[in-house]
Amino acid sequence: MASSALQLEPPPAHVAPPSIRINDEPQVDTVDYMSLVSAWLSARPSCFALKRLYTSDKQEFEQEVKHLKRFGGRHSHIVTLLATFARQIGGEIEYLLLFPWANCDLLEFWRREASVARDHQLFKWVAKQLCGITDALQYIHDPKVLDANNKRLFGRHGDIKPENVLWFNSSSDGGNLVLSDLGLTRTHRIESRSNRPGARIPVSPNYRPPECDIAGDDGLVSRSFDIWTLGCLFLEFMVWILEGWEGYDAFKRNRMSPYIHGHDTPVYFEIVRVNGDEYAVDIKESVTREIARLRSHQKCSQYIHDMLGVIQTRMLIVQSENPPKKRIAAPELFRKLKEIEIACGGRDYCMNPSTSTTAIEPHLPVRAHLNEVALQHIADLDTSHLSNIIRYRGGQTRTAGSR
Repeated sequence: MASSALQLEPPPAHVAPPSIRINDEPQVDTVDYMSLVSAWLSARPSCFALKRLYTSDKQEFEQEVKHLKRFGGRHSHIVTLLATFARQIGGEIEYLLLFPWANCDLLEFWRREASVARDHQLFKWVAKQLCGITDALQYIHDPKVLDANNKRLFGRHGDIKPENVLWFNSSSDGGNLVLSDLGLTRTHRIESRSNRPGARIPVSPNYRPPECDIAGDDGLVSRSFDIWTLGCLFLEFMVWILEGWEGYDAFKRNRMSPYIHGHDTPVYFEIVRVNGDEYAVDIKESVTREIARLRSHQKCSQYIHDMLGVIQTRMLIVQSENPPKKRIAAPELFRKLKEIEIACGGRDYCMNPSTSTTAIEPHLPVRAHLNEVALQHIADLDTSHLSNIIRYRGGQTRTAGSR
């Protein structure tokens, strides 16, 4: 996202939008203010974030605006679109979107606030924010709105990552984390909500779920796509709480390993060879080790244990049909996190070191057919780096299936 500061006073509702210059560049020709004048007038900020779309395709622009209008301004943890702009540059139209100015994204927040006091107030704030983000995702997944044919619509965000979570500071309560960048958000009617092949989904390399490399029905993308990416973000948040930016950075380095395209990536899963041309998908051992290490951390409280349990057993799951293993749905996840947030009212729950008595067995790898893109990567490279899972799991696997 390309952003720049824009000084702009909001117009009264009855006044036509003015002609605007941005950083002394050519004038904006068309301005479409959202029906959010009251928000402008109450906050009256002096800076806004201006996003330039890297496309001159009007259809792509209208697609993003449609989702921003549908979801934005309706939830305190979803970014609000204030206005849209179009301007002529040479022979092309440039499209721009105007948002409230955020202090930083979550990744920068982790870096900037690395040494913040790990006190009860911080734990309560984190629990509240993660619950709020999950509630926002629940709203995106099922906004309870109808399309033109009076059919229920279901959505997914499609690109949850720290860079797409914005921090709006507030001196009174620690600020608010907000989901942004709905450019990859999609909505579907119930009969078509899970029918997009994962190979066609653009996604952050760090957080890509296994569906992106699996063929057939097993590789279709549904709302559980967002649960995986949210699980990655939650786990990194737990690392940050205990060990700050250094812990986050070390965990990312530890996840680096060759992927099927030949480059080292910190993706959370790996594709392993079973026999010959048969493959399975597994959570990276470095991820499983990190969760175990956090559980044994001298400052790991019951709050951290409970969050790690939800992340490991309900979110970061390679889904399978035999035996049936599915990721948790957003409504149930929200209920669990709400219970955890309420428990965070007690200082001991958040702050006192605790030893977990719950033994969690790692999930078995999942045998799966890879899609054409993944198979082509493997064919193009020396894949000696692909492990043989029979060596370290006794040949036991699950079978991919329902999403």
